[in-house]
Amino acid sequence: MKMIRSRNKAAENWLREKSDSAFTTLAGLWRGRVQDTIADGFQEGHNPRRVGLELAGRIDPKTGKREGGSITLDASEKNIIGAFEKSLVELNNSYFEFDLRNKKYDRSLHKAIRERQPVPSEKIQLLVNQFGARILKQKADLIAQTEMLSAISRSRHFSIKAAIEKSDLPESAVTRIWDSCGDDRVRPSHRALDGQSIVGFKECFVSPVTGAKLMYPGDRSLGASDDEVVGCRCRVRYKIAFGQRSAVQEELARLRSEGKIP
Repeated sequence: MKMIRSRNKAAENWLREKSDSAFTTLAGLWRGRVQDTIADGFQEGHNPRRVGLELAGRIDPKTGKREGGSITLDASEKNIIGAFEKSLVELNNSYFEFDLRNKKYDRSLHKAIRERQPVPSEKIQLLVNQFGARILKQKADLIAQTEMLSAISRSRHFSIKAAIEKSDLPESAVTRIWDSCGDDRVRPSHRALDGQSIVGFKECFVSPVTGAKLMYPGDRSLGASDDEVVGCRCRVRYKIAFGQRSAVQEELARLRSEGKIP
């Protein structure tokens, strides 16, 4: 994913101040640290993967663990790591079903399992630590992507709405169109939303599959669940009626010059 280079103070401020999150387990101090890390990364123009590294922390080469991050693993993630460790201890082929394992050890593990040779405890601990570090980074990347893209979508929505209100155009001059990424990773509810269009800003998008209501991708204000917002890469395309465009474009140019929209 490309760097987010444009300064967007409205999105930065929202990231720091918003109380809701797609990751409700990040409560109290942890949530505040996560929001600040994401907002700082956004301000610097870093992409979600770079911000995810700050959230997860750097790997200690001696232990294979991540240190200095702002997030931790939850109970379900720790259970997955426990199952991974058990597969190593018991020399079970289920080890190879864990996609985030360090695959450079696959050959030696195949041999150990085939010949029933116990894996040294030091190696097990290293593999477990590396596996946990990858889970943590995957989680951090998802948090950063979700929160940053949601902030951009929200900023665009309200900035364009403000531009229309300050122009002499009617709200009906604007059509909002939902665009999905169009690949096989798009969730069914958002694939069904692709191309849905709405005139003006009062109505929301409604998924034909789940009935979820969203004003823009990543929006939780109308009760959309985690399943609708986490990892969403969709965007809204705005069309302004031809012939009535100049007044709006002038206002948008002013807002961009003030750093209020990207």
